[in-house]
Amino acid sequence: MTQPLKSDKQFSLWPLGILGILISWFAYQAKTPRREDATCDASGPSKKIPAPLADTAPPPPKTAEPETTFRPDQTPWWRTFGEGIALLGGIGLLIVNIYQMNAAQSAANTAASALHIDQRAWLSAWMTNDPYKEEELMHLTVHIRNSGHTFAKNSTINRNVAIVSKGAEPRSDDWKNDLTVTAGLIPPGIGETWTHEIHSSEKLDKTLSDALKDGTKIIYVRGRIDFDDIFPDSHRHWVSFCFHSSSGTNWLTCNTGNDIDPY
Repeated sequence: MTQPLKSDKQFSLWPLGILGILISWFAYQAKTPRREDATCDASGPSKKIPAPLADTAPPPPKTAEPETTFRPDQTPWWRTFGEGIALLGGIGLLIVNIYQMNAAQSAANTAASALHIDQRAWLSAWMTNDPYKEEELMHLTVHIRNSGHTFAKNSTINRNVAIVSKGAEPRSDDWKNDLTVTAGLIPPGIGETWTHEIHSSEKLDKTLSDALKDGTKIIYVRGRIDFDDIFPDSHRHWVSFCFHSSSGTNWLTCNTGNDIDPY
């Protein structure tokens, strides 16, 4: 019986099996993405994004907040309004304080002025005369009294005399014996007086003596007293006087010429 022919080398299949396994493994690797590329953007370069923590609660949904108006420095309007109210209040308090300070200063000035007026020297004058004697100079006396509470300083008195007919007013050229004398310091007190004697410039003859006695001639005496008080920064004071007599004994106040400074 004839046996089949055998080749010298038998063909083996195991290399093909190994090749198929390798091709399958590379194909699998090509289809499966890497872990670090799982979260990458397909269109951009790969970036590593940390995996979210497990069991983390999702953030609450955002609610719409009311729109607030801000200044350029991001201060809300209600704060700006409050600052304005506070500023107006401060200005109002400042005005009230200034008014109160002015009122207090005015009250203090008024009190000081009242004290000055009450305590300063106040001078007044009146006239007396000796009986007229013919062929002698007329002897007239001005008395000055300080009815205030303090001394009068640097006192001076200016006086002159005029003799005119009854019913006539003295003219400027009728006044004679113009003289200013120094009285100096005049103390306060009703009982204290300063006297100044006035003598006529000519002797009293019988004609003038009779005219004065029967009232056809009238004698006028006018003058002014200037003085300082003891208060500092006080202005100089003055008092003017004018008297007339027809009988030579009773002296009356003139209608004009009697005045005093009020301060």
